[in-house]
Amino acid sequence: MSDYCKRLDPACRERYLAIVGKYVGKDPYLMKMSEFSQDRQHLPKIEAVDITSYLVLQTSYYTREEMKAHKSLNSYNFYNNGWISKMGVKRLNNNNVLLFARVNHSQRSHETPLKTWVIASKDGDVQAGHCDCMAGLSESCSHVGAVLFAVEDMVKREDELACTSRPCEWLMPSHVKKIPPAPVACIDFRSSQAKRQNWDSFSKAAAAHAKRTRRSPVEPGSEKYMSYFQELTENFPKSAALMARDPFHKAFIPKSTKLPKSVLEYRTPLTLQLQPKELEQLYQALELDELTTAQVGAIERATRGQSSSKTWFRQRAGRITASNLRRVLHTNAEKPAKALIKAICYPEAHRFSTAATSYGNKHEGQARRAYERMMTQEHEGFSCMDSGLWVNPKWPYMGASPDGMVACNCHGNGICEIKCPYSQQDEANLELTAGQKGFCLTTDGGKVMLDREHEYFYQVQAQLHISQADYCDFIVWTPHDMFVERVIPDNAFWDTVLPEVEHFFRAGVLLEVLGQKLTKSPS
Repeated sequence: MSDYCKRLDPACRERYLAIVGKYVGKDPYLMKMSEFSQDRQHLPKIEAVDITSYLVLQTSYYTREEMKAHKSLNSYNFYNNGWISKMGVKRLNNNNVLLFARVNHSQRSHETPLKTWVIASKDGDVQAGHCDCMAGLSESCSHVGAVLFAVEDMVKREDELACTSRPCEWLMPSHVKKIPPAPVACIDFRSSQAKRQNWDSFSKAAAAHAKRTRRSPVEPGSEKYMSYFQELTENFPKSAALMARDPFHKAFIPKSTKLPKSVLEYRTPLTLQLQPKELEQLYQALELDELTTAQVGAIERATRGQSSSKTWFRQRAGRITASNLRRVLHTNAEKPAKALIKAICYPEAHRFSTAATSYGNKHEGQARRAYERMMTQEHEGFSCMDSGLWVNPKWPYMGASPDGMVACNCHGNGICEIKCPYSQQDEANLELTAGQKGFCLTTDGGKVMLDREHEYFYQVQAQLHISQADYCDFIVWTPHDMFVERVIPDNAFWDTVLPEVEHFFRAGVLLEVLGQKLTKSPS
């Protein structure tokens, strides 16, 4: 059973396993792309009527009227605009075939592609479909539809292309991550629809060759050349051709997103003069500025140096961070520990170093490399990159800085948190230390896991919910052993602690942020 299947609620999981058991026998999300063929001959003979039958009659995802105008549907446009990055086909034992595809996010192309599978008979009758997107449980989301349109189009062109022994060639590139620069004259600025129409014309014309008029090229930089681009700027200022020509390209350079002010910057000379009753009214009513998605991304990128970044400390100031969550929940909000308030409001001024923290900082890189080696062997397309400070528009008063952002083709996006315990540095088998007093690992039914009562569990759950990651790999490392547990979001836990955290922020943190009541020297 895949991790995706395990996360489904009981009813959905039962439905999912019933489909998999009936047609495949093995969860497709446990399969690798190497198990799938790229040969067109194995594609099911899906036709337009089969797509209509599945999306309209079988699942009711679209109406007949919508299917009549199918070229306006998201499903068709996902395929037509090039969001299918990879596809394979696997023959099953029951006259059916399994199609497995990776479909890029249309608005977030940098994220790990979605995983979509479809089961169809060899003659094109669609049996079932599934996707790990938010609408995937409908069994007929736009990504499933995109796969169906892609196969229908490829089958339709099979005779025209006359190359069925070659691997599947989609009309779009696979998950393009970098677009190399090129002269304007070498760039094709046509839309995907125009390119498709051109391909259709080419296929039907077969051997027809259009004669071209030969013209003398215009010398780059010449008066005529510059005059053309100037006219283009005046009439079509958003023309893509201008993006590669100096000085016209400057109009396309995006303005950098301004970082939002830190929580501590809500303090003003006026708030410092407020009387206790006025201050209480202010912190009860104050709402932090709403954060945009662009600002969230800008904060994370600007703080990837973490403790070596001034911006990291500035944006953390006044925010309850994941590492402080358990202390916050075990402190009286009306009479908070002064040391905790100082750590939250003035993190740079109250840094501390012990033998344990020095040991952890020294060995974190070594632990991370060991983790990456292990994951690379087990997960296709695995990557791990530095992470900055994550904030969430829902809870702008909180922050989290995981040790890394991880991703793989098989499990999507996650984070990791690395611990190098000083007191266990000589341990050759970490599982034997589980349950020791104060240690982060415990056992439950013979299974070693992160202790739910330990501060690290609170930290990991805060990181998961604030960053919206699918999972967190919690890593405990010694020079002789390494323990890794994949932790998923505990929504019940989070729903329970959130009200307490917000109360502490208003009654404890904002009191210091606005009025400096806990640390201000008596006059």
